[in-house]
Amino acid sequence: MPTRNVLNVSDVDHFVDAFADQTDHPELKRWLTRNVRRWILKHYDRADRIARDPATGEFAVVDTNGRLQSFDGTVPAWCAAAIERGDEVVRLRLGATLRKRVGRAAATLAAELQSGQLRNLERITFETAEKKAKAHRRLLYAKRRKSRVEKGTVPVFQAATGETVVVLTARESLADEGSRMAHCVATYDRWVESGESKIFSLRDRAGVPRATIEADHRGTVWQIKGFANGAVEPRYRPALQNFIRGYRYVVEDDEASLLTVPEQLRSDPQKLESILVDRGGLAFLHANRFGGYWAIRDSRLDLLLRAIAATADQLSEPALAAVFAALRPGTHTYIRTRRIAVFPAYGLAISLFDVEMPLPLMYLVRQQVFKHRRSTHEAKAIYRAAEAAVVRLALAAPNRLFVLGPLCHGEPWENNLMECPADVLRRSRIDVVRLRNARHAELRQAMNKAQRMQIVQRSQPSKAHQAVRELLDGWRGLYVL
Repeated sequence: MPTRNVLNVSDVDHFVDAFADQTDHPELKRWLTRNVRRWILKHYDRADRIARDPATGEFAVVDTNGRLQSFDGTVPAWCAAAIERGDEVVRLRLGATLRKRVGRAAATLAAELQSGQLRNLERITFETAEKKAKAHRRLLYAKRRKSRVEKGTVPVFQAATGETVVVLTARESLADEGSRMAHCVATYDRWVESGESKIFSLRDRAGVPRATIEADHRGTVWQIKGFANGAVEPRYRPALQNFIRGYRYVVEDDEASLLTVPEQLRSDPQKLESILVDRGGLAFLHANRFGGYWAIRDSRLDLLLRAIAATADQLSEPALAAVFAALRPGTHTYIRTRRIAVFPAYGLAISLFDVEMPLPLMYLVRQQVFKHRRSTHEAKAIYRAAEAAVVRLALAAPNRLFVLGPLCHGEPWENNLMECPADVLRRSRIDVVRLRNARHAELRQAMNKAQRMQIVQRSQPSKAHQAVRELLDGWRGLYVL
């Protein structure tokens, strides 16, 4: 096996000695002059190779792109002999990049020596020290970012039920809100800095954001969004109403802002029937009878379905029959799939599909809206058929991943299918968790086998492979089978 010969060993010695002179700790001095020197000579990859120019026979420098450049200086006899033997002769680039890496690693080890976390550096390699430095930098960045988020989160309202409304004034706090709520509020930093918009966040007792509010400088509320731009949970709406009334904000388009409580329609079924028949409510339901990840987050659809569920016992039989006819899917069409992404990794074509089901109708069936009505049996049959179709989909080949909808974050929405459409599998006889883990394990085995075959051919892991790995570990906000 050819060995690596370093032409500028003396420069390496001066390089590590300069770092050793900057510290008074004997252990760190010894680590720099031994372990770091050994790593630079054997493993540092920023180097130029010395070889003979086949055209002139003179020594030349071969850069990383394979181009030949003239060599300034003399080549020692031992280097010339090594080149003739076919061994590798390199000249290391001891520049700012290496100084930064060694400086960060040395500073991290010095801090651990001072705090008593480390006592002996003899077995600490440079790779280990660099990992420690990177972990320390990540922790320091996380602390700084958390501090900036806290400074940019100012409480402005305290509800009687324990919820708090805070105003987000910093770019970091907006990014944190967008990350936790899965929407694009982080892109509003320009309007917040200019004063055109104010972004408020409703937090529960544990400090978890439950709603994001956008208002302008004139006192008009333009948007109120829940998780993933969806509906705000009903138990947090009274706190929002008190906040808006207390600050005398004017809400633009109250129906879309979800401040109308569905129970207000319970005492007036004629008004709801008028909305369904005269104002195009039935046509709206028919257009949204199939729900996917984005369709079910429509605030108008959510509000209308909640109103129907709250007033079901007072609605007339023709009105409920018209609702069932509007939401009823086509003949034997209980589930549809749409491919939204393809990850070609190591010869495996892993597809991601969006699943669409008659979720609005299934939600009303779960709320027992059609109980003791003429369409009871047919509605339950559609519910069972759709659930069976999802179960069959879960038993498909492991190279097909399916997105059913938002994850259930901390609370089992037993009676609210609209918030967690994957809940249709909750009452199934099939253990979905074990099924999902088995399908992912089989897919990982196929990916690992293909990856090993590629490594034999000296290829690097592709971005698609990493994307599928992250997808298998769980896509944020999505329930992936």
